[in-house]
Amino acid sequence: MKVYRLNDRIVMSGKAWEIRAKLKEYGRTHHYVKDWLSEKENRLQKLNFIDIKKDCMK
Repeated sequence: MKVYRLNDRIVMSGKAWEIRAKLKEYGRTHHYVKDWLSEKENRLQKLNFIDIKKDCMK
């Protein structure tokens, strides 16, 4: 089972039962695919903000 998160889409490859199980798992935390994709952007923005804060503290 492989999951590729690209900027504008998610690609899953594997057996049908693996993909169904993975979608069910991700469905518990992300209601829409858009939410799932934006999580990566939000995480990167938070990391950049933390780095900026650390630089200001020096």
